[in-house]
Amino acid sequence: MYRSRDGGETWERVLYIDDETGVIDLVMDRSAPGTLYAATWNGRRFPWTIKDAGPRNGIWKTADGGDTWEEISAAPGLPAGLKGRISLDISRSRPNRVWALMTAEGDGTGGLYSADAPGQADWQPCRDYYCSGNGLYRSEDGGRSWERVADNPNFFQRPWYYTHVVADPTDPDVVYVLNTSIWKSTDGGESFTALTTLPHGDHHALWIDPTDSRRMLGGGDGGATVTLNGGRTWSSVENQPTGQMYNASVDDDFPYNVCAPQQDNTSICVPSRSDEDAIFDYQRWTTAAAENGGIAVHPDRLDVSYGGDHHWISRVDRSTGERRWISVWGENYYGTGEDQLRYRQVWDVKLFLSPHDPGVMYTATQYVHRSTDEGESWEDISPDLTRADESRFEATPPSDRGEYWGLTRENVGIEWYAAIASIAESPVREGVLWTGSNDGLVYISTDGGSSWENVTPPDMEADTWVSVVEPSRHDPAVAYVSANRHMMGDDAPSVWATADYGATWRRIDAGFPEDDFVWVVREDDEQPGLLYAGAEWSGVWVSLDGGENWHSLRLNLPVTPVRDLKVKEGDVVAATHGRSHWILDDISPLRQLAAAGVALRGDGGGPNADDGVRLFTPRPTIRFREMVTRATFGGLLMPNPPSGVVFRYYLPHAPEREVQLSIHEAGDDGAEGEEIRTFSSRGATPEPGPDPIDPADLVEPGLPAQAGANAFEWDMRYPEPVDWVPKTLYRHRDPYGPLAPPGRYEARLTVDGETFSVPFEIVPDPRVSTPQAEFDEQFGFLIAIREKIGENHRAVARIHSLRQRIVEATEAAAGTEGAADVARAGAELDARLWEIEDQLRQFRPSREHRAKQELINWPVRLDDKFAKLLEHAEASDAAPTSRDRMLFDDLSERQEEQIEELGFIEEGEASTLL
Repeated sequence: MYRSRDGGETWERVLYIDDETGVIDLVMDRSAPGTLYAATWNGRRFPWTIKDAGPRNGIWKTADGGDTWEEISAAPGLPAGLKGRISLDISRSRPNRVWALMTAEGDGTGGLYSADAPGQADWQPCRDYYCSGNGLYRSEDGGRSWERVADNPNFFQRPWYYTHVVADPTDPDVVYVLNTSIWKSTDGGESFTALTTLPHGDHHALWIDPTDSRRMLGGGDGGATVTLNGGRTWSSVENQPTGQMYNASVDDDFPYNVCAPQQDNTSICVPSRSDEDAIFDYQRWTTAAAENGGIAVHPDRLDVSYGGDHHWISRVDRSTGERRWISVWGENYYGTGEDQLRYRQVWDVKLFLSPHDPGVMYTATQYVHRSTDEGESWEDISPDLTRADESRFEATPPSDRGEYWGLTRENVGIEWYAAIASIAESPVREGVLWTGSNDGLVYISTDGGSSWENVTPPDMEADTWVSVVEPSRHDPAVAYVSANRHMMGDDAPSVWATADYGATWRRIDAGFPEDDFVWVVREDDEQPGLLYAGAEWSGVWVSLDGGENWHSLRLNLPVTPVRDLKVKEGDVVAATHGRSHWILDDISPLRQLAAAGVALRGDGGGPNADDGVRLFTPRPTIRFREMVTRATFGGLLMPNPPSGVVFRYYLPHAPEREVQLSIHEAGDDGAEGEEIRTFSSRGATPEPGPDPIDPADLVEPGLPAQAGANAFEWDMRYPEPVDWVPKTLYRHRDPYGPLAPPGRYEARLTVDGETFSVPFEIVPDPRVSTPQAEFDEQFGFLIAIREKIGENHRAVARIHSLRQRIVEATEAAAGTEGAADVARAGAELDARLWEIEDQLRQFRPSREHRAKQELINWPVRLDDKFAKLLEHAEASDAAPTSRDRMLFDDLSERQEEQIEELGFIEEGEASTLL
């Protein structure tokens, strides 16, 4: 334990037991801050087991702020023998009342052991039955003496994982115990009642407001939750993206879906993008997997998935809702040590479908298993590919406690050792299989499992967890191995690469933090040697040169373990163990840098400055449509990836002059393509005024131009119709520029007088089958509508100009003999102009105040009718319907009538009067 007396600037160690024992809990007497109680714990999680108790586990007290400590573990009333994890608290309103929740060996004379196992002379506490010292203990005299007030077995489930007692700060008789649920006592611990409205199980933290004990904040495996009424109701945990994903699986749907098992919850699949304007909570679903197992989705039958659920495997068909269990060996092994297991399987069950034949499925225990009939039968195709050190196999009780067994065993399957932790098949050559075990062995088979060779890197130590073996996407002889020894107290990164089927290896882990191990390395599926790595706390890394140099790619990723990565359709999908799934959209710049052999700066800031400006070629941009259904949903939502063309460019220095990006149609036969839009780092927004603005003439603002990496999204739209500032008021959507049709285009970036250009392409949504001719026909129709809206606005501008001239003529004639005639003629002319304007646009609602529902009170006019036709005609990837064309012609005829009438006025009465 360490103490700081200067706000954390410096620290001093004030309590130390030994290098195997730490301090697990600390509580302070707020009425006498120098009085503190501490609990020490000799707990350790080995790769093969959990040790939950030790000889120096105990309770300590100081009355001088930590200068001196007294051990009170043997105070009267506390249990004898070995102790496990201990939790402490003080009733703040009665500070001499101290609580201790613990597992303890005891002497075999009390508690449930004594009550339920009398007369069993050869039984021993904790070995054959309950630990007789388990209990909630209460002291009324500051820890000098204790009384056991409760020994409910619910309080001691998996005690190394739970064991929390929390005292109410205002009522000394109210105390809570946390485990799979939260139990509350209102009589000083004599009796408890479980809280039944909690939104999730498995509880580890509880804060109680010292000024209002009805207000509490709970923390558990589902997230954080709040109660304002003492636990009668709690807030949801569904508003926190805190999923603990073990791996990332992606299917072949479009858009692709991301699936994963999430610890202490169900498996989950979510779309990588939605046809709405965000990815909503309602769009998720579960697969065959549960909280821990791997997931494989059939590429040809997307409703069918295979997944692990603890130590079983199942097949689920979403279309029928049917689940079939297809385990290699379906025996229930909870609580069983490795000494009695037929098959040893890692917690996050490994399985996959062959990239060469989805009818072939692989999974692994200490053996590799293959099924060619969806799990109806399994073939063991390997010997034991682990070290199989039986000294590390935990014995199954009742038996004598081994070297690592403390008081309460933990065997849900997480600690099963000597098992294959990674298995993969080369996507380049069928039958090249790789495995890595959680005890430090790597094997390869080049003949589909008929024979196996140990190719473990020579410097890989025993008890190394091989988390991922990644066969190259380009060369069957190349593979990458990620491994770690963090459960042995070594957090150093360990990554190897081979180019000769494992005959030789080279280390490729230089560049990572020395105290951050790497969970996974994946190779890009388009660019050989372009690698991505996920680490425990430093995020995602990239190497452009096969692992020789690594650069941080964390960007805005939270500090969280990255357990898996997948490369899919030009994206990198990250499965984090604490912040759910993240996607890095569009890695085409990295591919282009790697292909060009560009070296990134050592500080991770991008290419070297002398490489100059780089404008990257956008990947083919799919012409997505969002909000087609216009549904509205509540709940948790996440943003879609960009829908437009994203231009990424690198500026080695801050530019001295304006930077412009112009979008052009691709020219034919070497001809210059028509300019569509231009964006600038210094463009200005048009000022409000009476004159209409043509967006096609504007240089639009908003282009970023900072030194380093920049990105700009073009929404794929042509300029909007001619309009004013502020814009004309429309009932629903303001008219917008038409969406560019699929085809070839060009982008030109001008920096300090030098222009860089790249071609790019817009492609149709692959879910539609519209021919290019229809896209072109639709685009022409939309441009025609846009021009009609512009004509409407220009005609209204002419009316406003005439009306201003009428005012000026009337004012000029004031005081003259013909003033009355001019005023009368001007009023008659103005009335005719209002009649025309009233057909062209609904002028009554205020443009400035944007009260759109006023256009329910007043009827919409030609401008709004054209705008709605534009919206409807563009809603799908199809040519306009015959009725759309008829409506366009009809509206155009009505518009032309009004514009002709306006022309007659301009050439007739107006010319005479004005």
